[in-house]
Amino acid sequence: MSPPLFYLGLDIGSTTVKLALLNGDGSVAETRYSRHGTAVRATMSALLAEVSRLYPSATVRCAMTGSGALDLSNQLSIPFVQELLATARAISYAAPDTSVAVGLCGEDAKLFSL
Repeated sequence: MSPPLFYLGLDIGSTTVKLALLNGDGSVAETRYSRHGTAVRATMSALLAEVSRLYPSATVRCAMTGSGALDLSNQLSIPFVQELLATARAISYAAPDTSVAVGLCGEDAKLFSL
């Protein structure tokens, strides 16, 4: 039997690291949120270690977004998705009837007209 497939999203923001692990069917398996206090790599590593202990044999497809993710995604060879696009896709998936949404972030606020 092959290991289960998961989708992992990492949002590396100006003040926090967010993690969402989705089952193959798109349902949420795990989420994590942690302030990084400028220790982005250590915080991300700790969150990933915690989740990997829960799912040791999982196959994971990963992408990153957020204001602090572009350089890190290049260094780790992980696909980068621009933050506005990632948020709009998530809103459309989770709440397809939404026409307007507001994103409150560490350094700014965003208004989405979908």
